[in-house]
Amino acid sequence: MSSKEHFEFRLGQAARIAVSGETGEVIARADYKNDENSFLVRYKDATGVAVSKWWSADALEPVSE
Repeated sequence: MSSKEHFEFRLGQAARIAVSGETGEVIARADYKNDENSFLVRYKDATGVAVSKWWSADALEPVSE
């Protein structure tokens, strides 16, 4: 199986934004032919505001459950 045939994160999985350490839930995934998979993560930012933002797989880290 090639790396493009699976997703690095599953829906509902907790994920950490590597650069900021903020943690949220993966609520959507996007699969691209010529680009890295992307994940929509819902989280609270550093100011406490709820945010939903798309992140590439390499910008995220799995969170131990």
